[in-house]
Amino acid sequence: MGLFDGLFGSKEIDENSSAKDLAKFAKSKDEYIRKEVAEHKNCTIELLELLSKDEDPTVRQYVALNENCTIELLELLSKDEDFFVREAVAESPNCSKEMLEVLKDDEWQGVCDAALKKLVELDPNLMQELIESGNEKYLNFLVEYSETTEEDLLKIAKDCNHEILEKIFHNENLKEKSIESLYKKHKNDENLHHLAKGITWNKNTPVKIIKEIYEFFKDPEDGIVFVKIMLNISCSEKTPKDILAELSDCEDSEVRENIAMNLSTPLEINVKLTADSSSFVINEALKTLYEKRTEPKDELLVILKDIVGKLSASGEKVGELGGADVVSGGLMQEDVDHHTEQINSRIKELEG
Repeated sequence: MGLFDGLFGSKEIDENSSAKDLAKFAKSKDEYIRKEVAEHKNCTIELLELLSKDEDPTVRQYVALNENCTIELLELLSKDEDFFVREAVAESPNCSKEMLEVLKDDEWQGVCDAALKKLVELDPNLMQELIESGNEKYLNFLVEYSETTEEDLLKIAKDCNHEILEKIFHNENLKEKSIESLYKKHKNDENLHHLAKGITWNKNTPVKIIKEIYEFFKDPEDGIVFVKIMLNISCSEKTPKDILAELSDCEDSEVRENIAMNLSTPLEINVKLTADSSSFVINEALKTLYEKRTEPKDELLVILKDIVGKLSASGEKVGELGGADVVSGGLMQEDVDHHTEQINSRIKELEG
């Protein structure tokens, strides 16, 4: 009946369990069982009051989300020391506007976001007031909110810090011309490496800006920031083929994995990655070839037959991992068998 049904907790609790049965399970030492009780539609106010004092914060969280939870109990939980519980209070269908007004100024951004979302839905005109407030928590909510318009994003962008500006670039309500304009204004900022993460994530970013950012950051001087930018660039099907080819040699295997999955990656690079040092990259490169690639048909057929031959030749066991056989190339034997079966099936399709 619930999130944990069949995984944890009690198999004796189902959607028809009575309040009497739930009262028995509410005293269980197993927190998963108490969570099931807390979220149950038949959980009484008395049981919810008991569970609102539970030592496990997730149990208290489920109490707040239960539609039977009263305003009075939500009021108590809105002061809970655990921010996820306070966030659940803001998300509760029974949370009052007055309580939301308090929670919108919570110290935890997630609680603020949940409260502000409900308040804006109640009064759309509130958005302009939030923009004009200059309050960073409010602005952080707005720039990630799916209903914030491009016009309002640009208003916020006129006077905000680089963390908020990065999120503005990230928001896909920001279209190509606005991205170009904002990028031109901020391309020489000392925090461009942060802004670039949002810029390269946005699907509306023009190719010329992707190329420019790639050239600027392709030497990995800043470690994690470099990888995050390159992960975004390697995901985008707008990324030029020559850049994807260069990134196929990136030291970070996650970047190479993205290149293997990207349909804009040149076919020869896709094939090259089937012999990568990472089994994750190999798996994705193989799946792209037999699941996603359709052209050029004749060349693809030759490639798939060649790969089947190599997979068959790689069947000699070279070690074990977690009790499973590992064959050359770092693939598990079960992966080799699966890929071989799928490729043979694809070959039949192409030949038919």
